[in-house]
Order: sequence, then C-alpha cells, then structure tokens
Amino acid sequence: MDHEALAEALAAQLNGVRRVLRRRVRADLGVPALTGSQVELLRLVESAPGIGVSAAAQQLHLAGNSVSTLVNQLTEASLLRRERDPADRRSAQLFLTPSAVSRLTAWRAARVSLLAGALSSLDDGERVALAAAIPALSQLAETLTLHDSADGSHPSFLGRETRRDGEHKRGGEGSDQENGAAHERGRAASEHEHERGGASSEHGRGGEQRRTDEQNRERGVDDSGGR
Repeated sequence: MDHEALAEALAAQLNGVRRVLRRRVRADLGVPALTGSQVELLRLVESAPGIGVSAAAQQLHLAGNSVSTLVNQLTEASLLRRERDPADRRSAQLFLTPSAVSRLTAWRAARVSLLAGALSSLDDGERVALAAAIPALSQLAETLTLHDSADGSHPSFLGRETRRDGEHKRGGEGSDQENGAAHERGRAASEHEHERGGASSEHGRGGEQRRTDEQNRERGVDDSGGR
C-alpha cells in the first residue's frame, strides 16, 4: 500500500471511530451537544488556562470574530468564564468553569468505557495489533503537530508542492502584470470614451433643454408647470 492509499484508509478509519464515539458519548451523557469547534476551544482552554481570544484563534486557525462567537456561546452555556487580563485591561483571559471541567471529565470517562467495551469484543490478535500501532499513531500526531504553525502554513513535508505552487504563481506574475496593465489601459480608455460620450450627451441634453425653455417662454409656461 503506497502512502496516499494508506493515508486515505487511515483517515477514513480514524474519522469513523471518532464519529461513532462522539455520537454514542452524546447519547450516553444526555447533555446538549457541543459543536466540534466548541469542544476544541474548551480543550485548548483546559490545556492553557488564561489564554486570550487572539491566541486561541491562532492556535485553532480560526478568525478572531469566530472565536469570539464561540466564547460568547460557551459563556452563555456556563462552560467558559472571562476575566480581565491584569497586564492588558482591554483583553480577556479564558478559563473553564466547574461545569466545563465536569463535562470534559465525564466525556473522557464515557469515551474510555465505550472503547473498552468495543475492544473486549475483538480477539487477542486484533487487540495486539492495535496496541502495536499506538506508538506509530503517536508519532504521526506529533509530526502533524510539529508542522502545524499558527499562521496556517502548510507542513514542511508539503514544501515541494507549496514551492511549486509559489513558483507557478511567480512564473505567472509577468503575465498577470501585463494583463493587469492591459486591463487598466482598457479601463482608462473605456472611461475616457464614457466621459466623452457623457459630455456629448450632456451637451445634447443641454441643447434640448434650452430649446424647450425657449418654447415654454414663448407659450408662457414656467419651470413649475404653471401658467
């Protein structure tokens, strides 16, 4: 199995396990469901108490206003609390509430229980194979994390693809500039023609208006339409 086929199969299976776990845990806990983004923010605040909105946005690769919306939602749900940053009164620090801590603890316990039950239905060989895969999965997660930068840039193992895209874009810059210049020249010419046409039109309308005024004066009609 080549790397791409392995990656596709691995992603499908990991997503499948995660999806089933999330659905079962929500059903077992019997609490209002949280979105994936809300859960990610709670986990981030749990690992970095006092983090600010801007820093959280960078860590989650989300827009600042999106994180602000999540913070408002979780605050209203009594899962997050905000405190003024002593170093910068204009900023707020984020902390979990006791309800959030209890919820995350219960969620993890339910997840472990579900997985343990599922593992018990497998044979010894399958459990051994899964256990043997844990170090490799851990290394994979670490590799992805190390290359996951706050500015959302691509991992370094995609560097060649990224550079090729950049070279393609740079290679097209001359053409883009020429096209842009041609577009500007065309636009300027169009505006010039429009202005000339507008001036001619205004001139024509001005002549027609003068003729109408003269005719009205001859008939004794003023601009308001009265006699």
